[in-house]
Amino acid sequence: MLKLCVFILFSLAAAASDCAAAGNEGISGGQFLRIGVGAKAAGLGEAASTLSGVQSLFYNPAGLGKSGFSYSQGWQDMKNKDYRLNDYFIVSYQSFGLAGWQRQNLAGEKVEATAYSFGAAEGPIAWGMTYKHIIQNTSLVSGEGFSIDGGLMGSFSPQLFWGILLQDIYKNVGTSASIRSGLVYYLDK
Repeated sequence: MLKLCVFILFSLAAAASDCAAAGNEGISGGQFLRIGVGAKAAGLGEAASTLSGVQSLFYNPAGLGKSGFSYSQGWQDMKNKDYRLNDYFIVSYQSFGLAGWQRQNLAGEKVEATAYSFGAAEGPIAWGMTYKHIIQNTSLVSGEGFSIDGGLMGSFSPQLFWGILLQDIYKNVGTSASIRSGLVYYLDK
């Protein structure tokens, strides 16, 4: 029972911090980079900084150091109610990853991002970096820019893992730096 209570407490704390940071994602370059990808992370309430595999390109590039080949593709707003175009793809092989996101609203404003990531695991600690190239053509801003993320992952025990992402730590687009962090406790390991 104690394990379940600890798990729920950490899950709620991680979800609350990500919800507070989520804000009002939109079409501008800075806000666009905050929109999550993938069903697994969405099921975790975007509290996914401890995930390994293909979605780690967005949530924490350190997770690439713990994965093999992965591919993911998705569409957000499948009915095109708010956006003409709103999709992503992610490919990763061992320590390297490539991803692309694009969003175009009904007014024709478009933002695209291409991400190049690297992650490595050295003992119990994994680290990773992502470089994002952003192209935006909106009523407020037109042009190109970049952003860089860095992340760390590790474990306290065979069941308890931690992750931290410093998102947009160096950039020339209109977004502020942020931190995503999380803990995950596996009950069945």
